[in-house]
Amino acid sequence: MLRFSIAAIAVLSTAILAFYAGVFQTAFHSNMCYSAIISELGQQAQAAAATQDPAAMERYARKLQSLPLHGYESDCHAISAALARPDA
Repeated sequence: MLRFSIAAIAVLSTAILAFYAGVFQTAFHSNMCYSAIISELGQQAQAAAATQDPAAMERYARKLQSLPLHGYESDCHAISAALARPDA
């Protein structure tokens, strides 16, 4: 009975550690993705502003409005793909 209890505790603790390691890895990757998106938005905004062309600013504003933003359910990779598309 003692061996079973020790084995059960070992398996359970390993499963818990693996679960939280996966959660941390996923959260870390998501945070890095969103950090890259914010950086890209800033660079594109600076580029549009540097042209001092109202049409460029209008295109950038339309691009921002077309981003697939859904609050906390936003897909970072979908936003990244939308940012990578050339301006219309």
